Amino acid sequence: MRILRDFTTSAKSYLISVLLLGGALTIWQLSQFDRQEPLLILAACALAALLQSFKIEGATARTSYNLSWVVYGFVLVSSGAPAMILVILVAHLVEWIFQRYPWYIQTFNIASFAIAVTVAGLIYNSVGTVEEPFTFISSVAILVAAGVFTLVNHLLVGFAVKLVRGQSLAQSGVFSPLTLSLDYGMLCLGAIGALIWLVNPYAIILVALMAYLLQNVLRVPALRRQTETDPKVGLFNSRYFADTVEQEILRANRFDRPLSLVMADLDFLRRVNNIYGHLAGDVVLKGVAEILRTSVRDLDIVARFGGEEFAILMPETTPEQAFLTAERIRQAIQEAEFSVATSVAPIKVTMSFGLAGRLERDLTANELIHQADLAVMEAKQEGRNCSRIYGGRATNFKKAPAVSTSPLVGVVKS
Repeated sequence: MRILRDFTTSAKSYLISVLLLGGALTIWQLSQFDRQEPLLILAACALAALLQSFKIEGATARTSYNLSWVVYGFVLVSSGAPAMILVILVAHLVEWIFQRYPWYIQTFNIASFAIAVTVAGLIYNSVGTVEEPFTFISSVAILVAAGVFTLVNHLLVGFAVKLVRGQSLAQSGVFSPLTLSLDYGMLCLGAIGALIWLVNPYAIILVALMAYLLQNVLRVPALRRQTETDPKVGLFNSRYFADTVEQEILRANRFDRPLSLVMADLDFLRRVNNIYGHLAGDVVLKGVAEILRTSVRDLDIVARFGGEEFAILMPETTPEQAFLTAERIRQAIQEAEFSVATSVAPIKVTMSFGLAGRLERDLTANELIHQADLAVMEAKQEGRNCSRIYGGRATNFKKAPAVSTSPLVGVVKS
């Protein structure tokens, strides 16, 4: 567990607790596994493993959907919780063999599924009558068990995201109504397939058709995200960013929490376009966007505000704390080299940063953005390639430590 040393104590304690409990429940469930209908279980394992590899991007960049949940619902009703655990275990192990996620991610996924399956299985067996699946009570038991499975699984994953990445349930998208309803719907579709299978196995083709239609529905969150993303650099666009600033500043004002906004402007991008062409300018924009994306926390919002201007919203962060991040990013951009087809040597650029924080309880989103704009204008006037913090008035800026402000636009000299 060497890699867990990078996590906080609470995150490590939570992950280890889930791993231990989930591992124990997996062993216990597999010991209860009834080896009847081995061909059906084998087919379910193969299908779940196949569907597990066809992931569809979800409501956030770090969430995804796949139709393996339909198989899980089918197995829960047709063969019980121990068989469901086996199918989940096989599907995730096969995925891990090909994808090679960090060991703790896939192990945590299996453990959280084991806990959710156990709880759902106990409810299904206690509320419904497994031997008589076509009664009203059994139908209620299926609906309740599927709902409990979905909620428990999402809660376990959501708390892990919160502790490890610092994202709330809302920010991670794990607990969004769309995410919950899609997973719940897939489980119920699988349960319907199991009931149909018991009556007429050939009619399972109807469920397959519904699953195909559902797969198209699963693309909706990704399509929605595309409307929030700048197509050139892959960051959030200005409209989404403005809406997020509105929401975050309302939250910060309500609870009197710190909030910082960083505006960042590329120095002399027009010169890059004029000398090396607009395609070279696009390479620089994409490269800088990637540096910004990888240099902040998961809960920070990074957007392309327009042209060569970017913005970073940092919840729960004072301007002084945000300043350290801005300087680290500024230094990384100063040292970066961007290779383009129109230049033998790589291009180097610099960036100017302006920071503002929520200093007043009733500060509006537009006022915060305006203050950060004033700070970045001050950085430009001071010679560029530096960071400035707005101090409350247009003429009152906190200056960064002395840095080189000479523009570095041009090629690397050999």
